[in-house]
Amino acid sequence: LSTNKLVMGGAPYTVKQAWQAVQGAIDLPEVGFQAEPDGVDAVMQQFTSQPKFRSDDWTDAYLAALA
Repeated sequence: LSTNKLVMGGAPYTVKQAWQAVQGAIDLPEVGFQAEPDGVDAVMQQFTSQPKFRSDDWTDAYLAALA
């Protein structure tokens, strides 16, 4: 959602900034995440780092990485 210009009031994060925000959240002691299969994050980061990646494709990239 942080890369969506409508959600972010016209000032969306870049993909790189979004990943930095995710890492910042992961590092917080009060934040927990449900475990996912090994490698999902790495595959998703590969998908989302492609030059033609559109911020509207996050959900599709996640589902593809999960598959």
